[in-house]
Amino acid sequence: MSGNKIPQLTEEQLKSVYLITGESYFQKQFGQKIKDLLLKTDFDLSSYEKLDGKEYNLADVVQKAESLPFFSDRRLVMVSNAPYFSEQLSEKEKQIFSDYLDNPAPTTVLVFFADKVDKRQKLVKNLKKRGMLYEFSQLKPWEIDKWIREWVNMRGKDIQRNAVSLLVQRIGNELPLLEQELEKLDLYTAGIKKIEENHVRQVVPESLETNVFKLVDKIGEKQSGIALALVRKLTLNEPPVKILFLIARQFRLLIKIKAYLDDGLAVSEASKKLGIPPFIGKKVAAQSKNFSYQELQDAVKEVQRIDYAIKTGQLEGTFALERLIMSFVDKIEA
Repeated sequence: MSGNKIPQLTEEQLKSVYLITGESYFQKQFGQKIKDLLLKTDFDLSSYEKLDGKEYNLADVVQKAESLPFFSDRRLVMVSNAPYFSEQLSEKEKQIFSDYLDNPAPTTVLVFFADKVDKRQKLVKNLKKRGMLYEFSQLKPWEIDKWIREWVNMRGKDIQRNAVSLLVQRIGNELPLLEQELEKLDLYTAGIKKIEENHVRQVVPESLETNVFKLVDKIGEKQSGIALALVRKLTLNEPPVKILFLIARQFRLLIKIKAYLDDGLAVSEASKKLGIPPFIGKKVAAQSKNFSYQELQDAVKEVQRIDYAIKTGQLEGTFALERLIMSFVDKIEA
């Protein structure tokens, strides 16, 4: 099975073995669903074992799976960081696991979590053939909005379109972080049926990336005072080299979107190619109009020069960053 939907399951439908891979958020959610089905009482916990795949070979895991449950009908063995499906195994280990798949312990559910798998591997093919391989794909940027709305709808609420856009702009597309902020918004709007943009502004802090976007905006708008104030605010909590990295990334993004738009692509098409949500693509496209190609290319080179000077101790970070921002504004004004 592949995609990004958590399968509906009952205890009777549980398989003997699962190999779960792909997007870590969905891995965790699916694993929790399996746990909830099997670990219903404190007694069930005695038949639950969590293993780190880096510390156990596959033969040891199989041996654990063959153990009988205590004080419950079924046993759950979960193996995180499972390396067995992306690296070379001994013939003995392959045979032990193949034999187990042919005759699994009827009282055990064995779950492997792996960041990556080698689909050419015979064991992986075998698991896929038996319907035991679950691959969760990462949401595309344009699918994030839908995921947020569905999360909110499942809790009996609605969310304003502008609120969704602002949330993604401030947090990005990391699902665990988005869920964390959505849970805060859900609590903050208790008794309210619709989450609005002002709720997001009040509850969700601006990310470093959002502030860097604002900074580049102010550089392009030649607002040196606001740009300098933003830099000073950022350096209170973040190292200058990290801020420089994000500034350079933003300038490179502007170069790319200018090129796509000059080639005749619509903003929505350019956003897809860049892997960013369409509404952010519109903001980036608008921002790019404040700079020429030459200004952007020169800016990237200057960031790299200052970054090297800071890292080699030639310049003090915060001072160098402030001077850099002022020089950007001066050059654009010239």
